[in-house]
Amino acid sequence: MNENSLKITAIIPALNEEKNIEEALLRTLAGFNRYNLNGTIVVVNDGSTDHTPAIVKDMAKAEPRIKLISHDRPRGIGAGFWTGVDNAEGDFVVMIPGDNESDPWEIFRYAPLM
Repeated sequence: MNENSLKITAIIPALNEEKNIEEALLRTLAGFNRYNLNGTIVVVNDGSTDHTPAIVKDMAKAEPRIKLISHDRPRGIGAGFWTGVDNAEGDFVVMIPGDNESDPWEIFRYAPLM
């Protein structure tokens, strides 16, 4: 646990993102660390048919801030977001796409304003 009392949940919806999910998770964790945030990541696997869930499970074994929830079939990014919200902890949530297109640091740098 770090010094920041704010708790943030980063929701990462992912559908067949085996090429991108590891880097998205690493960048999100680095953002938590850089801004000293008390954060967790909820990856919502939206029925992936590739290795996305296996990659997340492996990373979660070594990193307790990562949680995986899986839909049995694709339900869409909106459903993935709301599943993440239902499993979020803390003061606020953000969504970070599982395709690693967005830089979490750009979101987290505003956390001190909260």
